Amino acid sequence: MKHLLLSSYLKHLEIISCEVCNFFDFEVSAVSNNSLNVKDNSVFVAVKGTETDGHKYINDAIARGARAVFHNQEIQKQSGVSYIRVEDSYYAYALLCEKYFDEPSKKLKLIGITGTNGKTTSAYLLKSVLESLGKKVGLLSTVEYSFGDRVISAQRTTPEAFELQTVFHKMVEADCEYCVMEVSSHALDQRRIGSARFDGVIFTNLSGDHLDYHKDMKSYFLAKERLFTEYLKKAGKAVTNCDDPYGKNLGVTTFGLSDISDYNIIPSRDLFSRCMDGIINSGETFILSPHLLGLYNSYNVAGVFALLSELGFNKQKVAHALSEKISVPGRLERICGRKNILYFVDYAHSDDALRRVLTALRELKPKKLISVFGCGGNRDKTKRPRMGKISAELADFTIVTSDNPRKEVPSEIIKDILEGIRITGVPPVNEKEDIHGRACPLPESARDARGTGKYNVIEDRRRAIFEAVRMAEEKDIVLIAGKGHEDYQEIMGVRYPFSDKEVLKKAINEVEGLRS
Repeated sequence: MKHLLLSSYLKHLEIISCEVCNFFDFEVSAVSNNSLNVKDNSVFVAVKGTETDGHKYINDAIARGARAVFHNQEIQKQSGVSYIRVEDSYYAYALLCEKYFDEPSKKLKLIGITGTNGKTTSAYLLKSVLESLGKKVGLLSTVEYSFGDRVISAQRTTPEAFELQTVFHKMVEADCEYCVMEVSSHALDQRRIGSARFDGVIFTNLSGDHLDYHKDMKSYFLAKERLFTEYLKKAGKAVTNCDDPYGKNLGVTTFGLSDISDYNIIPSRDLFSRCMDGIINSGETFILSPHLLGLYNSYNVAGVFALLSELGFNKQKVAHALSEKISVPGRLERICGRKNILYFVDYAHSDDALRRVLTALRELKPKKLISVFGCGGNRDKTKRPRMGKISAELADFTIVTSDNPRKEVPSEIIKDILEGIRITGVPPVNEKEDIHGRACPLPESARDARGTGKYNVIEDRRRAIFEAVRMAEEKDIVLIAGKGHEDYQEIMGVRYPFSDKEVLKKAINEVEGLRS
């Protein structure tokens, strides 16, 4: 990177209030919010995070060579160091990072997707359609970041500020014209994307998630809304799901099943092969046959069609491109077996997402629908019983297991899930006691045709997946939910190799081999 003077960075930060002390100019060699990455002539930004406070490491950063410190608290100052006090350290950090990389987002056409569910599918659809129309596209998604021929596994939906600007810069270097990105509520709340402005944005839906961070649904929505009110270019285009109670209030172009929508979805007459039959816009019908299952995916397709249409792309060409087969890793991804049993892996990790996926699979009229899921640790606890209740109501049999427990005890997470299952009156496999040893007598009416219970707890995720495959019979559907594309399981801060897809494939091969 070209080394700019500190004064150049401060000029870029004129959009925020800065209180400067001990100013002297120098060529900045690096920008960091981690003191371990500081080198001579660096700028260090002290950011208070959820687990640690960067202000504690200011002296360490100075000892390593920082000559300017950005902060938002009262601190002791040393001679020979410039101090810049700001109201929002992370926003300042984001602006500094983008200046360090020469504001690469200004050289890209940005398309953003926000919402609780559907972001990744929408992002992959957008990338695929734009590429089919001859555009070079970079991708920032929950699954991966890609630019040119390079693909990097994603650590989070929207990367932290320095990594985000690094990827923008790589996209410019790879001659990308467009960047399609998922924009998380955390990124918007923290202003992680700096001064980037979007050419087009989509709102998919909003349901209970991340309330450990946002605390309530209003705050969660207000964070999402920023993409439309603060980060959209004046001439930018925006579309929203008008069937969503939050989306309908954004006051932009709409899509949905409702007759009042600008882009009206025509529901599918063949749920086994496609999620919709077309879209009506301004009295004109466009035929679409997307190779995706579930009504919820018709909203993802409609959002993409609506936005690209509003951006001026040929609607017939967009409809044709959306009717091609487009793979989205870990999103209702079918895993093939030799028997007449359908197996799916999906990232559904909220109650609304699980409801949508199970509803879609229920519409395929399986003989039995088996659901395997858990909940992540150190995340929104309120959704755990809701997910348990939904699985108990929509699946014929539920196996509750471990997801990414992180630093929580898996059995405690499972207890929270079971609270929701018990509300439904659905019985466990053991007719005498449940997983915690409590008496649980079952009336005859509560048993299924084989006289067994309706759910089981198998904490070991690998064992749970194998058990689901073992109990599946002809014309059944098995759903492994929660982790989707992920290739790890995080336990006590360590990520161990684990892929639902690979474990499921192995289980199918072993179990079906024994049945042959």
